Amino acid sequence: VLLAGALFGLRGPMRSWARGLAFGAAVWAYVMTTPGFTRGLLNALEQHQPAVALETVAPGGDIVLLTSGSVERHAGRVVVRLDRPAWERTAAAVALWKRTQGRLIVVGGPVMDGLSPAKAMAEVAVNMGVPADRVSHDDQAKTTRDSFDRLGPWLMGQPQPWLVTSATHMRRALLAAGAQGLS
Repeated sequence: VLLAGALFGLRGPMRSWARGLAFGAAVWAYVMTTPGFTRGLLNALEQHQPAVALETVAPGGDIVLLTSGSVERHAGRVVVRLDRPAWERTAAAVALWKRTQGRLIVVGGPVMDGLSPAKAMAEVAVNMGVPADRVSHDDQAKTTRDSFDRLGPWLMGQPQPWLVTSATHMRRALLAAGAQGLS
């Protein structure tokens, strides 16, 4: 639409600055939505978070798993939709749990009719082999920072927990954890 407006403006009464703005916005929208650009941007963000070699993980630490997904209403019933990051994060947390054997705490919302991605991801972790008494979830927080505020009492006196989330979300999550004194 922007490109059509810019091209139409070549013949119409559109001012040159408006025509240039419309053309520039069309080019910006095209570049920002190309898969190569977004893939490159995500790779640049993810490179700041080095992968953890599981063989270097010592036993005993707890794991905080941040949720991903949504809760939707379809045909009158509530459905939890776990997206790709939810499955990837849960699989990574379970692999990490196999080394630590600590508690696996799944945090995040939203909640609808008692269902949430946190509850669903906790159930998936149990189905992947983590004992149910080692998994808990908290889906009442509204933000990541609120999640860590709520986790504070659970984590007091414990070794520093592991944090599992997507690499693109890690910086923001680490800031929220840092506000509770976690590193």
